[in-house]
Amino acid sequence: MAPRFALISLAIIVTSAVAHGQNIAVQLLFDGSPLQTAATPGITCKDEDRDEWFDCAITPDSGTARYVMKRPAPGHYTIHVEVYENKDSPARFPGDYDVFHHFVVTDDGPLELDVDVLKLIHVTLPWDNTKDLYGMLLRPRAEKPVVGTTVTFQWDPLVPAAEYGYEVYPAHSNPYTRLNIVVSGTTSNTSVTLHLPLSAPEQYYEFWLTALRAGHQIGEVFTYDSCAQGQVYRFVVGETPRPPEQPKTAAVANTEAFLAEWKAAIPRPAWWGSVPDLPMKIDSLGDLQVVWEAHLYETERKRQFFKAVYQAIVNHPDDEDLVTLGIQLMGHVETDYQFRLHRFYLDHFFYFNRRTDNCASNCKAGELTGEIVRELAYDYIWKGEPQTAIELIQRLVQEREKDVSAYNLALTFEALSRAYWKMGDAEAAKAAIREGLRRFPKGWQADELRETLSQYEQDAFQPGKMP
Repeated sequence: MAPRFALISLAIIVTSAVAHGQNIAVQLLFDGSPLQTAATPGITCKDEDRDEWFDCAITPDSGTARYVMKRPAPGHYTIHVEVYENKDSPARFPGDYDVFHHFVVTDDGPLELDVDVLKLIHVTLPWDNTKDLYGMLLRPRAEKPVVGTTVTFQWDPLVPAAEYGYEVYPAHSNPYTRLNIVVSGTTSNTSVTLHLPLSAPEQYYEFWLTALRAGHQIGEVFTYDSCAQGQVYRFVVGETPRPPEQPKTAAVANTEAFLAEWKAAIPRPAWWGSVPDLPMKIDSLGDLQVVWEAHLYETERKRQFFKAVYQAIVNHPDDEDLVTLGIQLMGHVETDYQFRLHRFYLDHFFYFNRRTDNCASNCKAGELTGEIVRELAYDYIWKGEPQTAIELIQRLVQEREKDVSAYNLALTFEALSRAYWKMGDAEAAKAAIREGLRRFPKGWQADELRETLSQYEQDAFQPGKMP
């Protein structure tokens, strides 16, 4: 089986004087031929020695199918190529292209760099990788899908005469450890049936698939799962199969009453009928996050995004994870609705506990509520109601402090300080900043608080004037 990633060092035998300062000719290839796509490739670079991404300074070479890249200093680099071929679906979906290609720059070369991109395979069984996997990648073993000892994986053909390599290996979390491969092979078919032993306690299996032709890798699989992407499927082999299930919550006990309140508080905008539907339907938290992260909400698609999320809430009012994040993101893209969306969230979801398996290791269950409170507090400040902002933040601290991270609260104390400043209470404003710094003294959040405190101390205090 071909290696998943190959470190390619291309040194052309020329004198340093010839190579030094010259551009590098970059050729994107797929299956040995120049890449031809409808979409323009996105190309970024990383300096591996400095562990920093940077602008490749790469441009199309006029009159050719190549690109020209400004030669970086000698060192180890990665060029990332992604082609968002289907604009009606999020990035890194089947049919798109993606590769992280490693190369070395020396005093003598390379003068040319061939980059073989990989096309993403569409897996159809037992789980479709165009769909949200409902926690398969991130949730603990007990919540992963369970299959029987015989399981069949099936996929669409990538190119004629392709072969497909596969591996299955057990793994466990905390810390993540991948164990020895239990099954591997290649096939010219577009399916493989596996016979696997029962999963050991605390372990699950990972299935990996690649496409090959003439011994060279030409395709790979990407899966997505509520704010995470992977290149594997994760599942448990057990005696009682259980498919992945989208978790439901009981907070919205009366969906009819909830929807009536939703439609009354958040009526459809006047432009609703004139805006076409977003091509991708949102039916889960994973769908929502993938669409958001794929930038389908930008520019002319903002209203399409708002409309799609609104309809998702109407269709799935009992899915708290989808509804709550949807409310926040709708406010980001349609600012005229931001205040009423924030108010609706706090009236219905102040005690909502978000998932913590798909966020930073130090996030807490009350983070989303903390963010909404801060955003709504600023709304009240700009509306000229700083006292309401203060009361809102005080309620958060009194009732949900333990559920919100220190860095989140630090920024909320900055909002509190600005409310006090707006009211003309300089000492209370400064005290709120210092309390935020006491809770979170390091990081960019702390730097922001110190900058605000510096403004308070340097500006002549004028009641009601924001620094």
